[in-house]
This record gives sequence, structure tokens and C-alpha cells, in this order.
Amino acid sequence: MIYSSVFQSSGQHLGFTREDGYIFSRDAAYLGWLEEGFAWDTEGQFRGQVFDINGNRYILRNTYSVSPIPRTPKPAPPIPQVPAPLPAIPPIQLKIGFKDGF
Repeated sequence: MIYSSVFQSSGQHLGFTREDGYIFSRDAAYLGWLEEGFAWDTEGQFRGQVFDINGNRYILRNTYSVSPIPRTPKPAPPIPQVPAPLPAIPPIQLKIGFKDGF
């Protein structure tokens, strides 16, 4: 299984996504899923869009845009094996109106 790390704008390691699109926290708690570059939480609520900034992935939400309608929640997948934790990275400056999705 291929994992991709996801960070918060503060530089803290949020967690990881699997190649099948499921999102997990850094301690393997199920957070939601990705669908066509958009992130949804476990309840099917829109959480943001995936951005690649300086080679790192973030899930960010534009608070000034209208959110898509909620999706039908997906059942929680089996808990994956947790990849090695990553250290924090330098924080990024978000554009006005953007915030972390999780």
C-alpha cells in the first residue's frame, strides 16, 4: 500500500492518505476520504481540497467559497499499519480566506 503524508499549515504532520483515497490521522484514526482532489470527513461533510505546496500535501478549505453538498458517508476501512511518524516541517502562509480542512 502506498501512503502520502499530509501536513497542516502549521507544519505539523496531520496524517496520511492511502492510494485508495482514505485519509487517516498520524495515529491511524479514520478521518475521511479523497474524491477527485476533494476531502470529505467521516460524516460526508466537505473538508477542503488537496494542495501540493513546496512538495508537501495539505488539505485546505476556502472559507469564502460555497461548499459542495454533503456526500453519503463511506464505511470505515480496516485500520492500516501506521507509517513512521514524520517531523514537523516549516509552516506555510495561507492565502486570505483559507484554513486547514482538518
